[in-house]
Amino acid sequence: MAVGWAQRYAVIDGAHGQALVVAPSDRDLARQLRGERTFHCTTRAGGCGQVLILRAGDVNIPHFAHLSSDRHCDADADRWTHLHVQGLLHAWLTNVGRNVSIEHEIPGGRL
Repeated sequence: MAVGWAQRYAVIDGAHGQALVVAPSDRDLARQLRGERTFHCTTRAGGCGQVLILRAGDVNIPHFAHLSSDRHCDADADRWTHLHVQGLLHAWLTNVGRNVSIEHEIPGGRL
């Protein structure tokens, strides 16, 4: 079974979160982390908002999976990549002294 991009990502700040994490490729680290955090499939990446589990078996590389195998989810690699790049840009701009927010809602619509 090939592990897709979406299965490599999750968020740790709730169903609508943006604190992105990547499943570690190290099995021992993945096994340690899976009991320390609650992972979600974020709606910000088109996901379903449900809890994900971090699988770290002996065959496949560590990856996230939905608790229910019959869950349909529309999250895709491009959306996860977009979310990841937003986080990197936010961190960089904050480091250089800018006050920024991600996808800030503007009353009345667009600029």
